[in-house]
Amino acid sequence: MLLTNPGMVYRYHFRGVDYFAARGHIHDLEWLVIFDRSGIVETAFPPDDMDRYLTERGFQYLATRKELLLP
Repeated sequence: MLLTNPGMVYRYHFRGVDYFAARGHIHDLEWLVIFDRSGIVETAFPPDDMDRYLTERGFQYLATRKELLLP
């Protein structure tokens, strides 16, 4: 997903732990992939309303994958 999309990256703080999330399209669906600091995927799913999901849960936009210089 991150290789084929600009890949917007977010930070999510939950119970004292920072998680990161990548947002992108796969087969016409917008997916959210949430992973920990070491890169282990915690979950991945296509929310019904991505913007609402991110806003209501307090995700903080960081940058695009390209801006963060991720390979």
